[in-house]
Amino acid sequence: MQTESSSDSLRKSIQNNLYKIMLISIAASVVIFSINQQGFFFGIH
Repeated sequence: MQTESSSDSLRKSIQNNLYKIMLISIAASVVIFSINQQGFFFGIH
């Protein structure tokens, strides 16, 4: 019982960390895109 609950909490913490990393990377790309207004991501001029 204890090992199951610890593995569940470990899985949840890993999912939370991945979710935070995804949000941070999306926010960083948005900031970079807004700083570089030439729009080099999509080739927009």
